[in-house]
Amino acid sequence: MPLVDIIWLALVQALTEFLPVSSSAHLYIASRFTEAHRYQGIVFDMGLHLGTLVAVLLYFRKEWWALLTAGLRYRGGLLNTEQLQLASLAVASIPAAAFGLFLSKMQLVEVLRNDVLIGCTLISFGLLLWFAERFQQQPNAAVKDQFGFKDTVLVGVAQALALIPGVSRSGITMTAAMLLGMRREAAARLSFLMAVPATGLAVGKGLLELSADQTGARATDFFLGSGFSFVLGLIVIHFFMGLIRKIGVLPFTLYRVLLGTALLLAWI
Repeated sequence: MPLVDIIWLALVQALTEFLPVSSSAHLYIASRFTEAHRYQGIVFDMGLHLGTLVAVLLYFRKEWWALLTAGLRYRGGLLNTEQLQLASLAVASIPAAAFGLFLSKMQLVEVLRNDVLIGCTLISFGLLLWFAERFQQQPNAAVKDQFGFKDTVLVGVAQALALIPGVSRSGITMTAAMLLGMRREAAARLSFLMAVPATGLAVGKGLLELSADQTGARATDFFLGSGFSFVLGLIVIHFFMGLIRKIGVLPFTLYRVLLGTALLLAWI
């Protein structure tokens, strides 16, 4: 793959992985503007996700270090707050893993990448995100800044839907978290933390396929894409965490609706 295409797709991944606009949908659309003018394949996309995964780990290193060290200190009995949160993040990744295996076994992963489905999911889940923010901002709404075990598992069930292009992993997890009463900033933080186990499982599968050379994907392209998306992803995370506090989700909803509408009109 030409270097300019790798950088282009890494930029798209970094910009859209952490924003509630669906990176999988954008990588599919962005492939039309590469030299090959066709979708680059799910394995290369996993290389891009590997880069943004490492970016999340680095950016939230203090939170993850606290959770992991608390987990290592567990010697039985009741779980403390950090241990409970770590356990909930692990359990919350199970629905997405199960749904991902189902889609892979049924050979639906790339079939779902089409303009009509992506257009519909961009619009519908974008509006749902906006509704969740409005719901959370109601005067009588009880908001919270911490997530419990039940909350995280329920958000994990919602996260499984993000395997459908156009839904957006960060978008659906923030939507579910806000509907459960979490403050917008707390919902964004939980979304980033949940990205690690869920994305890690998907990236692991991509690495296995790459090592087996089942798809013809080149390892050089895979790891170059990872490197570029890592650097760009760090910048975007910092930008998004400040942005979400100031402007909320309405601009992302409007963007999703406009993009989804454009895809549907182009298909018609």
